[in-house]
Amino acid sequence: MERALKILFLSAEMAPFAQTGGLGDVAESLPKAVAALDDGTGLAHDVRVAMPRYRSTGDARYVTDFPVDMAGRATTAVIRSRGIEFVHGGRDRSLPVYFVDN
Repeated sequence: MERALKILFLSAEMAPFAQTGGLGDVAESLPKAVAALDDGTGLAHDVRVAMPRYRSTGDARYVTDFPVDMAGRATTAVIRSRGIEFVHGGRDRSLPVYFVDN
């Protein structure tokens, strides 16, 4: 039995939020391509991206926060989110992007 996959891409950079080279382009286009895959079964994969939050990422919606132990020192990781809207095959799509802030 076929089933949709849950896929999380992790990247140090992603266009249009933060980019210093080709990685940013790939980190934007590859998740979009996978999210738009249609193998005829009607199953849509749940594709998301996570990356560090830089000043260049701009405003994003607060999602959650949680404690993290960093070499014996307690700190807090904050997760924020924005979506990238795109059109593929004449259909509007959205790709969630999560920003990890510490």
